[in-house]
Amino acid sequence: MSESTPDGKSQHDAGAKLDYGKNRVALVLRGFARALWHVSLIGTFGANKYSDNGWMTVENGQERYADAMWRHELKEAMGEEVDPDSDILHAAHKAWNALAELDLMLRERERRDQEAEHYTRLAEFEMERQAENTREEVGEWQNPQKDTS
Repeated sequence: MSESTPDGKSQHDAGAKLDYGKNRVALVLRGFARALWHVSLIGTFGANKYSDNGWMTVENGQERYADAMWRHELKEAMGEEVDPDSDILHAAHKAWNALAELDLMLRERERRDQEAEHYTRLAEFEMERQAENTREEVGEWQNPQKDTS
């Protein structure tokens, strides 16, 4: 069965592009261009204040960025639209903190998945090693070597 394009073309037709069902990243990048621009201002502000991508190694980062997001939410709810420290909208700070929390969550899940895969491979290796030892023991039992001394 061959794939088709969103307009029904076969994969071998001229102009075919097999992207049906794939993630349409441009919807986010183009649709939220203004918001993402302001989120990038927060990233730049943070990098200048601390370090480039230092947020990735903040201890308890998920919890701390969630707290930061809620602090900006509260300030906004109290009528303060712009963060006085950065002179950037609290809404942009909230979005950046939500992205940081999400990214750290995804990284942690990937790490756990890789660790689980590693331990699964180790367990499979150990099981195969034990099975090989058992086969050798059964073979020795079925075909004992005569003592020639």
